[in-house]
Amino acid sequence: GSVASIDTFWDYTEDVIVPLFATDALSNDSTFSYYQEGIFVHGNKLMGNISMRQLRVNGQPCRDVPGYDPSRSCFPEFKDSLSEKVFLKGDDSSPKQQSYPSAYVYQNASDLGEVRVAFQGGFSNYPGGGFIITLANEEDAKVKVLSLQAEKWVDMKTRAVFFDMVFYNDNLNMFCAVRLLFEFLPTGSVRPNPQFRTFVLNRYQWSSIRDYVVAILEFILVAFILKLVFFSYLPIVAVAALCNLMR
Repeated sequence: GSVASIDTFWDYTEDVIVPLFATDALSNDSTFSYYQEGIFVHGNKLMGNISMRQLRVNGQPCRDVPGYDPSRSCFPEFKDSLSEKVFLKGDDSSPKQQSYPSAYVYQNASDLGEVRVAFQGGFSNYPGGGFIITLANEEDAKVKVLSLQAEKWVDMKTRAVFFDMVFYNDNLNMFCAVRLLFEFLPTGSVRPNPQFRTFVLNRYQWSSIRDYVVAILEFILVAFILKLVFFSYLPIVAVAALCNLMR
């Protein structure tokens, strides 16, 4: 089913994310012995771990509305200036249970190796930092997900949860970087926002004429671009030098 609330988000995490670590039927095919070397999902090998990263907002004073407790905090849409750096519950208390303390410590984008440019979601832009936990294998993922769910790691202050993972398809010789973003809106609803990027790392295998032709054509293209940049920049340098002489 669709992910539309915190409860269905955890259902999706347990039913879809965690099983990505389990070997499927294709992995057990004895005719493909090299599949036993790693975890394959329908022919796509999961490369390494899956990271789970959360972004939260600080509580803000609520509007003065009759019938509402004036001391109560409200939690607006995500803005970088409102990003929570110290993990606190909705009542501004520290979490009593922390099975995995590192999941409650904010890390900057530079600490996580993320780019400094904010990631554009459907409802806001999100920086590369956050509260992160790494899922290493199926058993590890099951235990961590259940613990975080019981501790209400995701709550009313949560505004985004990222799942990042990389797969490799040997049939196509291509990698696929997968980023699943779940945006938690102030309305209480959740909106999934997946992103898939495919790329080739070992582009030239030098196993066919095609590889050589592609390499030569790309070399010509790069040389043409460099020549264009050089001869476009040269007149600017000449004019600047002439202006200096005329002073």
